[in-house]
Amino acid sequence: MGGYGAILHGFTLKAFAIYAHILQLKLSGTMYADGINHKYYGHLLSDPDDIHMDLAKVIVGKPVSKSPVLFLSQNTIDRPNYVRQHFYLLSKYVIKRDLLIV
Repeated sequence: MGGYGAILHGFTLKAFAIYAHILQLKLSGTMYADGINHKYYGHLLSDPDDIHMDLAKVIVGKPVSKSPVLFLSQNTIDRPNYVRQHFYLLSKYVIKRDLLIV
């Protein structure tokens, strides 16, 4: 959960840049979180509307002008649909908001 923590704390602490390798965007609603790792995340689901369940909700309230540069990397070999459900989803959101990805 390094990429999730990096993005969460980077935005929260107003970092100038964030490096996230194999980022995780959602703690529920994905094959990774609800499948093999449900035993780790299941206790977090007591409030599915919690803003921390989806990092996009954390990023939404931040002004674009104050957003950090994002350095994102991802392995091509990973769990099924992981790249699509986390990396691509964040990439699409970031591009829509016109944030800087390197």
